[in-house]
Amino acid sequence: MAGASRGWIGASLLLAAALAAALWLWRVTRAPEPPPPLEPAAASPAPGAPAAALVPPRPRGPAPSMPAITALRAAPVTPREVQHLLDPCTELAEPLTPIPAGFEAHADQGITIAWSPGAPAVGPVDAPLRPLSLAHLVTGILEEAAQLTGTPRRAELTVIVYPSRDEFHTATKAPRWAMGLYDGVVRVPADPSGELGIALPTLRHEVMHAQLHAAVGCMPVWFNEGAAMYFAGTAPARDWLAMLRAPAPLELLLLELPALDERATPQVDRLYAQSLAMVLYQAERAGAPSLAPAVAALADGNRASQRDGLALWSRLHPRTDHAAVLDALARRIFGVPAAELGAMLDGPLCCHGLARATELSCRATAARPGRAQWLDETTSPRASCRARW
Repeated sequence: MAGASRGWIGASLLLAAALAAALWLWRVTRAPEPPPPLEPAAASPAPGAPAAALVPPRPRGPAPSMPAITALRAAPVTPREVQHLLDPCTELAEPLTPIPAGFEAHADQGITIAWSPGAPAVGPVDAPLRPLSLAHLVTGILEEAAQLTGTPRRAELTVIVYPSRDEFHTATKAPRWAMGLYDGVVRVPADPSGELGIALPTLRHEVMHAQLHAAVGCMPVWFNEGAAMYFAGTAPARDWLAMLRAPAPLELLLLELPALDERATPQVDRLYAQSLAMVLYQAERAGAPSLAPAVAALADGNRASQRDGLALWSRLHPRTDHAAVLDALARRIFGVPAAELGAMLDGPLCCHGLARATELSCRATAARPGRAQWLDETTSPRASCRARW
């Protein structure tokens, strides 16, 4: 009987030990996982580093709804020559001599501003160039461009400000109509009448090129140029009205190249106006001003091949021709379809919102004898009127 009691006690002890072990295991598995150790901050990439060095550390939190954007680099299609728009398929690198001799430079948090000291003032209200403020402005513009496109912000960028438009064109060999240039660095002429001594729309335009080059890489010229114009804000009113007045087929064969030889391409202004109209068409169909859905579709195409990425328009809007783009443009500007414009485009028009492509609006008006252009201040906002746009 004593042996049986000892056996029963031993079994009880074993059972209690098993229950305690099970309870301990349950508590361990239910305990929250410790937070992952902090990663060291990524060092700023050196000038000329590949695009991968410009991607910030992977953010914490839930997985993004869109796939990560990876810049695609491939052999450039056109010769690497100085143009208004650098072939985005080229490697992310500054020119060998990015800062001209005799220029001063100021660097702040990855942004370098270079300028020619002692540039004479042109008028009594001219704004002097303010390099420190301009560096902070470029940082903010890059951040805004990154948010608009859903891409990681470029970490480093050099902006070179030339004393005048003539010196800008002499130094860069850019087309005479170009107000700025991106060739790995942003190059713009000084504009004493602008804030901080520079033309803000031109700066925004070229900074968007720089952001897309770093974050996206290969892309069709219609998206690269159209996104830069969209970001700059100004409306090519005369080119758009000329497109509506004399419709022409959409030149997709040219617009789906990564870059254009602008000196050999006739009517380059019309191609760029078409590009902005296409970007606006895409933004309207996406239902938001963001360009992130188009960039995500571009990245998806680039993962397959460079050719698939360049065919972005066909992926986004298959079987959508230029007539549909023009019709959307007519509804945006005049509030009626293109077929109803008729002779209105050949008569006097009053337009407002010229500083914002998304706000441009035009209407027919009566001619004023002997006046080629005038202001209509009877409406709010006031409109700029011309006998012929």
